[in-house]
Amino acid sequence: MENKKYEVDWHVRDMDFNYFVGTENVLVSDENNAIESATQIVSRKLGLQRHLMIIKTVKVV
Repeated sequence: MENKKYEVDWHVRDMDFNYFVGTENVLVSDENNAIESATQIVSRKLGLQRHLMIIKTVKVV
């Protein structure tokens, strides 16, 4: 399976009601893996739980 570059737009509101918005670019095989990879990256970067994150769009770039 060939990997594609996906752009994942997301937003998250933490428990203190701080609001974060961003985009992650990931190189994966399909859309589900793109969502999973972006979720892992953002949760590690911000130190937040994954269930607080909402995926807005996923597209191939």
